[in-house]
Amino acid sequence: MMTNIYRVIMFLAAVLLVQTTTAQALKIGSSLSVDLNAMIVNSDLHKSEETGKYKLTILDFWSHFCSSCLKSMPKINQLQEQFGNSIQIIFVNKETDIQNKKMFTTKPWLTQPKTKMIAGDTLLHQLFDVKGMPHIVWLDSNLTVQHITEGQDLNESNILKFIESDSLEMNVKVKTAYIPSLFDERYRKDLIAYSYLAKAQYEKRIGSNKEKGHLATDVSWSNISVELLFKNAYEHVYKRSFNRLWELSVIGENIDRYFQKPGKGEEYRYDYDLRVPKEKVSKKFQFMIEDLERYFPIKSSIDTVTIPAYVLLRSSDKDLLKTKGGTEAFSFRGLSRFPRGGETELEDHRILKNKPYQFFSNAIKGLVETGTETPFVDLVDYQGNVDVVFDALTFDFFTLEGLLEELKKYGLKLEMRNMPVERLVLKEVK
Repeated sequence: MMTNIYRVIMFLAAVLLVQTTTAQALKIGSSLSVDLNAMIVNSDLHKSEETGKYKLTILDFWSHFCSSCLKSMPKINQLQEQFGNSIQIIFVNKETDIQNKKMFTTKPWLTQPKTKMIAGDTLLHQLFDVKGMPHIVWLDSNLTVQHITEGQDLNESNILKFIESDSLEMNVKVKTAYIPSLFDERYRKDLIAYSYLAKAQYEKRIGSNKEKGHLATDVSWSNISVELLFKNAYEHVYKRSFNRLWELSVIGENIDRYFQKPGKGEEYRYDYDLRVPKEKVSKKFQFMIEDLERYFPIKSSIDTVTIPAYVLLRSSDKDLLKTKGGTEAFSFRGLSRFPRGGETELEDHRILKNKPYQFFSNAIKGLVETGTETPFVDLVDYQGNVDVVFDALTFDFFTLEGLLEELKKYGLKLEMRNMPVERLVLKEVK
């Protein structure tokens, strides 16, 4: 009981400290004079662990919005289990313990941390000047800061080297600088319209910290290829994606240089920023297309090509789709999709109840095009709401045969036909 009271007192003291003083950011060589044990929110899971000094303490700063942090949790759990009481890895985030539990409860496909956790933190974030995540702090047995690194440096090899030698050569984490634009700060607020293209600045994020009023008038992209610049512009203009193989045609001997994958040290990746006057907001992506064609020797267009496609047709004169009314329901997707608020994921079936037919058509399009890498065209021309129930396996373990069987129950079929399909054409101009 006295131990718990002591921890509460120490935790409240730490909170009071951060609220009443401006903590100085700790650097390599600084000592951390904070009782970490008093801040642990899941200490009950670690009662059997030794309370003495650890050879190595690692603080792993994360958040609910850091996808790479969430993906790394199975690896972190494995490392803690592997090295046992010689190290302690502590997850630290600003979200509260209640918010953490709710997230892992509502998203059971995420791996829950089995290491110690500090939740609702502000003090450690301030002490280590955490701006971007993952943010890894390495502390020796005296809680002296030895390293501050990126997430990929937290691995078995580096931990083993540290334990064996008390030292380790690692690159210091480079802080990402977030800036409003590449223009002079003194005149930024007076800019009414502009566009610029620059070689990618890999440690910067162009367009961040802009005023809310400019979010509607601006388009900002960082570290992006020319292919994706054109795709993003056309997707906004035509209100559809161009991500399938048959939806993009690239023509030209040297045009491949503009289609690089993400990474540093590449010549053909760019930062692009555009601002238009408020009265021309509706045309900003059309302006972006015109910009790109001025900046690059590329002519873009939408054309139509006739290629084999799966076509959805009626196989019966009876209307077997029409809804019977009632409360709407939608679980018509695979388990890999994130459930939306208020929806229930059924174990054996996927349900579409009293929903517009377009919901059904979109789901079938996704199944066919992803599962067969072939275009899908809907010629049913159905109006109104529908009720549809599919076996869950149709989504979670797709086969064309299984889909055809399900469609047959609703008077529908798929046929392979040559059909006109729209595509984005990027052609090199000499």
